[in-house]
Amino acid sequence: MRADSESALPLGAHAHELGADAPEIGKAAAGQATASPLFVGRDGLPYKRGYARVGDTGFAVVEASAQYLDALAVFRRWLVVGGLVSLA
Repeated sequence: MRADSESALPLGAHAHELGADAPEIGKAAAGQATASPLFVGRDGLPYKRGYARVGDTGFAVVEASAQYLDALAVFRRWLVVGGLVSLA
């Protein structure tokens, strides 16, 4: 079963993209909450998926934007520029 908060896919659509997260799904099935590696979506933004066991046989997947990385990239640029200015 699959639900999509943005209604881009029909309920029950197969989630082919989860095939890459087989190790994380295995951990979730064993009862250990885990997250996917960071990946870039079709829109060019960074995302992560979280996995957790639900009941005896299921698990839940939540996918969310990792936009905080954009703020870290801006901060990193400021640090580099500040460091270069200090050296000069």
